Amino acid sequence: MAGASIAPPPPPERPIASAEVRLAADSSLLNVPANLLIDLINIPNNEVRALDYAAKAFIWSGPWIVVGPTNIWGVDPGDPPKFMSIINLMVPFPALSGMDLDQFDQTGLGQQVSLFLAAELPVSKYCEANFCPPNVPLSPITGIALVDQNIWNVMLLTGGVRFPLVYNLFQVPLSDLTSGYAFDPAVYPGYANPSGQVYPGFGFAGTTLDPITGEHLMPWTNTTFTLDLSKPFQNYFNHLMADPSSNPIQLPDLEEFGRALQALAAAQVVAFDPITPGSFLCPGDCSYLPAELDYPGIVRSIGNVWPGNPVIDAWLASYDNGTANVPTQEQIDSAIKLNQQGFWSFGNPSPPPELFPGFNPSTLAPFFHTLWTALGLNPPPLADPGEETESVDASAPVAPDSQMTTNPSTQGPQDVQSTVTEVPANVAAVPTNADPIAGQTLDSTSKSVGKPMRTTAPPTNMTTEGNKAEPGQVGGSRPTSHGGGPVGVLKSVTSQVSSAFSSVTNGLSGGSSAKSDSGNAGGTGNAGGTGNAGDTGGTGNAGGTGNAGDTGGRHRAE
Repeated sequence: MAGASIAPPPPPERPIASAEVRLAADSSLLNVPANLLIDLINIPNNEVRALDYAAKAFIWSGPWIVVGPTNIWGVDPGDPPKFMSIINLMVPFPALSGMDLDQFDQTGLGQQVSLFLAAELPVSKYCEANFCPPNVPLSPITGIALVDQNIWNVMLLTGGVRFPLVYNLFQVPLSDLTSGYAFDPAVYPGYANPSGQVYPGFGFAGTTLDPITGEHLMPWTNTTFTLDLSKPFQNYFNHLMADPSSNPIQLPDLEEFGRALQALAAAQVVAFDPITPGSFLCPGDCSYLPAELDYPGIVRSIGNVWPGNPVIDAWLASYDNGTANVPTQEQIDSAIKLNQQGFWSFGNPSPPPELFPGFNPSTLAPFFHTLWTALGLNPPPLADPGEETESVDASAPVAPDSQMTTNPSTQGPQDVQSTVTEVPANVAAVPTNADPIAGQTLDSTSKSVGKPMRTTAPPTNMTTEGNKAEPGQVGGSRPTSHGGGPVGVLKSVTSQVSSAFSSVTNGLSGGSSAKSDSGNAGGTGNAGGTGNAGDTGGTGNAGGTGNAGDTGGRHRAE
């Protein structure tokens, strides 16, 4: 018994450290010099990767020259990848730039920048591919496009019209961003893409369809962004302290460099090719352009020079099956029409009234349309009043943009009185409140017409010959003869201008001034405008008809 040995107790089991604990144990300030040196050596390789990233971003987001779902005013889904590609090229350290992170991982510098711009530069429901009032298309004031363009430019610069993009810029305070800003449809005006669907690709997110509203939501809608520029630098510092074995040296590959340059060349053609249907640099509909010289054909040729480029091949496949992010045919046709704006701006829709903090000059368009018609300039018809609403609502009903409040006192009359009527081809147009025959009056109780009658059908092209006035043409479709020589012509024009002002004044005031206007001495009968159109200007010039018109005016006043 005395010689028996007693076995020692087994040693206590030591807990196995988790991966996180081992990683923390491997982190050390002593690793910073080695990792920093490796990062400097890896700069050329990271620049090649950044070029490849930029090629994917630019080719995926489509053309810049023609508007489409990924090329509208404000930050649309095609913009964040381009923002991040610029950061990747400027900051060739992936742990800092975020090149290897998810598109919405907020620990990357590129992600922080792109989400900040998405919050401060949102798209607007008022500015989509086909409509951005008051300049796209040019809304009429005087009806003369060049004059209207200058008037709108002055109003945009002076704040007379709330241009949606300007009034949506930088509306989110930094305090909201640093505390956490939710891209909530209730407060974020750019939560939906008004120009349609954006397809995902190359690891970039597209739009998502709202099953209730049918809207195409931005990829960042219903997410929360916190502006914190310390996150990327903290992430990079953690990278420097990590075990250098997880940060290997990577030298650039010449083939990868060549492929990146080839893809980038194709991407620049897609983004910036100016000769393509819908471009303002391609006259007309650009139908003369051969398919091989349009940007898809050029990209195909670039790919054939060195076959097998994965970026080019993937984009061509998506283009062929209809999932490339390029303008739709409808958007191309609209761009072609907008590029052919002629002398007249009549026929284009008016801006929504809520864009005006004060007077809305587009309410003058009916007056000027009547004036030019009375002078025989034959302008094209005014746009259907419902076209304004249809253009705004093209992206489905959404909440009003921030700062877009309606001023009921400045919206103008909701019901426009008819100022143009159908007339025979050989008779000049007569305003509705003028006496068609001396001594005759119209019923003062006649109801206003909600939709103007037109003498011609709306033109399909703003540059058609139908918009031009023929020599000697006054109101109608044929030249009108005037009795009494130059004096008769002068009196006829004076009469028609007076009648135009009278009819417009009556329309704007709801008919309250009709009695006084028609009762003026020789107000409508004096000039004998109707008599001139029928080659009987002598009677009109004699003044007898004017007395009859004066009597008729007093009769209406009673």
